[in-house]
Amino acid sequence: ASGDEDLMLMSADLNGTQQWIKTYGGTGSDYGYDVKKTFSGGYVLAGTTGSFSSAGADADNAFLAATDANGNILWSDDFGGMNADGFFSVAQAPDSGFVAAGFTSSFGQGGKDVFVVRTDKNGNTTWMKSFGAAGDDIGYSLCITSSSDILVSGTTSSFPAGYRVLLLKIDLNGNTEWSKYYSYSYNATTLSESGNCVIQNAAGNYVIGGRLGLDFIGAAQPFLMCTDTSGNNISWCNYYMLNSGPSRLGSVEETSPGGGYIIGASMSGGLLSMIRVSSGGGASWANYYSTASYSIGGKGYSATHTSDGGFILTGVFTAQPDSAVALIKTDAAGNAGCNTYAPLGGGGTNSQTVTPSDAGFASASGGVSFPVTVTVASPALSATVLCSTAGIDDKNETGNIGISPNPSCGSFTVDIPADFPPGQQLSLCDAAGRTVLVSWLKNGKNFIRTADLAPGVYFYSITSPDGETTARGKMVSE
Repeated sequence: ASGDEDLMLMSADLNGTQQWIKTYGGTGSDYGYDVKKTFSGGYVLAGTTGSFSSAGADADNAFLAATDANGNILWSDDFGGMNADGFFSVAQAPDSGFVAAGFTSSFGQGGKDVFVVRTDKNGNTTWMKSFGAAGDDIGYSLCITSSSDILVSGTTSSFPAGYRVLLLKIDLNGNTEWSKYYSYSYNATTLSESGNCVIQNAAGNYVIGGRLGLDFIGAAQPFLMCTDTSGNNISWCNYYMLNSGPSRLGSVEETSPGGGYIIGASMSGGLLSMIRVSSGGGASWANYYSTASYSIGGKGYSATHTSDGGFILTGVFTAQPDSAVALIKTDAAGNAGCNTYAPLGGGGTNSQTVTPSDAGFASASGGVSFPVTVTVASPALSATVLCSTAGIDDKNETGNIGISPNPSCGSFTVDIPADFPPGQQLSLCDAAGRTVLVSWLKNGKNFIRTADLAPGVYFYSITSPDGETTARGKMVSE
């Protein structure tokens, strides 16, 4: 890194093999929050920078940069004013220019305001505007609609009862068409709601995803809501129960026209997760992903569908002593071949009644922009394969580990030799690849109870503390 922290962009193939890695930054802390592929095959990045600021400013500014297909910088610009400003989302407009959204504390109506910037394809500013009211108003995501309007989702505290989900629609010239905030039926006093992402689906409706705070369990869960183009008529709104701790939605994508959605999310305890949702908003399945090496700490940021019908989830493992970028490839059912678990809440679908209200946001022009020169590096980062198979392998490879009886009825025994490294972990998957049992093993005999499992064929794997597979195979439970 050229400074404290830099933006990083990595290209990998469908097998997870790195093609190239680049970092971008200056002498301070610089963060990237969104990346999109451009019409020319390159990339545009949006974030914040502490390395470059307006004259006299001592706070972070918003940052936008474009690269070619190999990650080489084409241009990079700084946007903002004397106080903190940042971008969380970027999209390319029909004329090949760009629109970025985030927040500004430098000008506007008070507190933080939604910050939207329009540039041409070379990063030259067309206009910069703030949108908001008296409280904090932040834009987390934007999309360009089929009618060439700009749709921004986020959160607002400018109205009673804490933070509310925000939806703002403006045209490509920065003129406000409407601004809305939303209230939900389960709770009139929720303190933490946000619209973290927004898309337009193939039917032309708007789909907003984010988090709803649930006071009755003291936590928050991911939600998805579908509205028409007026923002007033809600087709459906559901939240998805993952577990009893706070969870958040990081991304939503329509997998195919009318084919439903894939959600990238984080669960409490630092667990990366995905939720598959039908076109009508019901959850088909929910999984989370963890490993012995990174069992605590992590965030799931973005999920997308792949050409083979599966999905890829990106995020970070934050377990100490080292943090790591996470890249997880699954099949169509969300199975990664190992380390795949069903959450306690199962992704249960819970319907909500939604009340839209006009936000009446005011807009203002302000801020400055200027080109900056970033330092680009190509670091050599090592990749660790945490899951060595892309599916279920039914070969029996037990080595010196004893597993009996097989077939079993209600229980079986795993005998770990005394000279094996302590801390081996057993995972048992069903025929669909879902993990149904996980158990830490001591050296010696371990009694494993399976009386609660349905009769059938299961696949086991035993891994050492460093992630190496020490035994695997097929087991029949009668």
